Amino acid sequence: MKSAVIILIIVAMFAVAGDALVDDHTTLSPNADWLQYQSGTPEWCCFQGTYRGVWFNTLDFSPSVGPYVAEQLEMWFYHDSNHPWDTGDVYIELYNGDTSGPSALLDQTMVTATHCTPVYVCYDPLILVEQDFWVLVNPEMSASGWPSLASDGNTAAVAHSFYLDGTDWIPWEYNFFISALVYQDPEDFNSMSWGSIKAVF
Repeated sequence: MKSAVIILIIVAMFAVAGDALVDDHTTLSPNADWLQYQSGTPEWCCFQGTYRGVWFNTLDFSPSVGPYVAEQLEMWFYHDSNHPWDTGDVYIELYNGDTSGPSALLDQTMVTATHCTPVYVCYDPLILVEQDFWVLVNPEMSASGWPSLASDGNTAAVAHSFYLDGTDWIPWEYNFFISALVYQDPEDFNSMSWGSIKAVF
């Protein structure tokens, strides 16, 4: 009886933690030419917080300060059999914002997460982003914060993955599988009408 109670307590503590080691460590194939901080090999899945996401600083990838335009976002989710999802539907949100957190919402798109396959958000027209921007997973359609987001196991020297706990953005120790295709291309940027640019803000 005592052992059963101990097991139940351990399981409960594990569930509250909001993360789990993954069983399948097969290297995924995020687009190599996209902005991304993850290693490509999933080690964890995370379901902590009311939001989860990545803060991108374009200076980590290019010396140019921009402006940049976002064309696509890519994210990978991981369905752990011990933590079943109540839904795969989730909002993906794009914000401007620096290290203090996301500030100006630029877009919200609903997607359906799938296990260990890329999920995309495509922008047409392209969306103007600042040097610092955020891509967030908003699981408000789930009763328990699903779907869980894939993460590598590499300790980040500078935190770029975060989850929201109350009003505080808490650094995640590793790197979420969220990538962004953004670029500075005057030809494509000039093809955007002023009306479409204004509509973003």
